[in-house]
Amino acid sequence: MMSTATGNHGNHLSHLLLHNLTEYLYPADYHPLGLRLGIEEVRLQNIERARDGVFPECHYHMLVDWMKEGGCSVTSQHLVQSLLKIGNKAAADWLRTETGARVSTSGELDLDFVLTQGNVPSLPGCLTERPTELTELRKKLRSLSSSSSSSSSSSSSSSRVSSALSPSSSNTKETRWLVVRGMSGMGKSVLVNQAVRDEELMQGR
Repeated sequence: MMSTATGNHGNHLSHLLLHNLTEYLYPADYHPLGLRLGIEEVRLQNIERARDGVFPECHYHMLVDWMKEGGCSVTSQHLVQSLLKIGNKAAADWLRTETGARVSTSGELDLDFVLTQGNVPSLPGCLTERPTELTELRKKLRSLSSSSSSSSSSSSSSSRVSSALSPSSSNTKETRWLVVRGMSGMGKSVLVNQAVRDEELMQGR
């Protein structure tokens, strides 16, 4: 029985789909794709030796390994983006058509891909919008990248968002954190999850 992995956005990656994808892969894709998917070089070499260098089989077993071990990064978006990065647009287009993955083909930042790489979970289906807190949190996140921000950023007395600074042991730069405080179950993690879903913030603007 072929197993299936479901990505953060509900796109399914099955063994059969990965097998069919190998028809669009070239021998030169093997190592760049494997490394981009986070598979160690020694593991790629072991797969190649075990499969006698037959690359359709090497590709398939490498992809199955990634699907089993890749955790939160196992999404069709991640795989499509990786195929685009190594220059195989034909394979990326085929996979996007098969799975409905939403991935930008331009050189611009792909927010879904970055969040997936950072193991940021998908948002819950039902959530309470808090525009005031969300705006304040994004403002403070942007201030972390500014060398002029101080550890005592001003905020209202009702704010549950505060910043903290600590000197880095490796150099003279400061390491900055943002702390969101509140009672358990109030939605702190969801609020932060919403806040980082901002392309300008991700690009440091």
